[in-house]
Amino acid sequence: MTFYVDPKTLLDALKFVGMTIQQRGEPLYRNVQLQVEGDTLIISATDYELVAIKTLPIFITSSIEQTPISSLLVNHNDFFLRLGALETSVTIKVTFKSDGLHINTNDEDVIFVAVYQKKVKKQVAEFYPDFPAKFKSDSEKQYTVPVSDLLHSLKKVIHAKCNDETRQNLMWIVIENDTIWATDGSRLVVAPFPWLFSSRLYFSSRVCEDLIEFLGDSTENKVNIQKIDDFVMFYDTSSKLAARSVSSMPPPCIQKQLNAVEANNCVIQTPKKSILKSLTLALAHVDLKTNPNGVIKLFLANDCNAHFELLDKPHVKSSIQDLYWPYPDIEIKCSGKHVYDFLTTSKTKHITIKINPNARFRFQLAELDRDGFETRCELFTIIPDN
Repeated sequence: MTFYVDPKTLLDALKFVGMTIQQRGEPLYRNVQLQVEGDTLIISATDYELVAIKTLPIFITSSIEQTPISSLLVNHNDFFLRLGALETSVTIKVTFKSDGLHINTNDEDVIFVAVYQKKVKKQVAEFYPDFPAKFKSDSEKQYTVPVSDLLHSLKKVIHAKCNDETRQNLMWIVIENDTIWATDGSRLVVAPFPWLFSSRLYFSSRVCEDLIEFLGDSTENKVNIQKIDDFVMFYDTSSKLAARSVSSMPPPCIQKQLNAVEANNCVIQTPKKSILKSLTLALAHVDLKTNPNGVIKLFLANDCNAHFELLDKPHVKSSIQDLYWPYPDIEIKCSGKHVYDFLTTSKTKHITIKINPNARFRFQLAELDRDGFETRCELFTIIPDN
């Protein structure tokens, strides 16, 4: 099989699928598959959790019937680095042969050895050839949403995603009805997603950054979302990114918190600027690399003496200006960084503080955007007062 392709387009496609490549773990997942279907080149890669597929238009010059090789598996890094080193802007000729992938320019013929060793041949035959075909879109089961809406919602919850490999039942992002949410067990962030989904979609939180990069680089206004077997697929006309779905249900305590009806809350709305300034002064004395949370005490007093108090050494107290608390005095101990993450991602000038003195998880921050949608952060890392 011989065809011509633009080298820059090919490099961009390899960069896109390269987001799945892991240098550790199973060697099979360090490779990229090239497959020809008609006048289209399909490039795909996976690390088991994430699948990336890119399609490119090609011009086919010949097809050798005696050796109908239309699919090859090659090492991604070797292919990407050596192809980039060719420094050619002219169309290159690509040939699939039994000994590997041949790339021909005016100056040289570069051979990339195919990954068909005996130890992986069975895995390749069972998984990769059916890989792109597995993710054929079905228009009757897909959701189509604006890229900007999905990107905005993901950025709201990404800082609350779980990175702890030992807590697999928390490592997901969930889209449910008109909300998207994530939790790391210490905080729960629920953001609006103004597109109604009829079913709950789970996907691994490990791929959240890659999905944001994919959406940020997209040149299209719409993205399709579809559940296929044990994957949730996001795709446009030329790119597909599929994240492995999580089948487990949320832990009972989180599900209970999601369904909880607010009652007996102390609620105030206050300028975000003064709270963020006070918190920044308190956390300025904390090395977040050695102490990633920075435990603080938030003291709210009826005499307008509200302040943040850093509990670590050095002991720091920072007053909050322009905050009026019309309720009995209360103090809450929590992660300063969790509060800081929410305030710095908020786009509004005012935030809402909600405290339920009778609840176990009693501290909540919320913002209301201009369209009336609320994003809330519920902090679970509360140290109960003695």
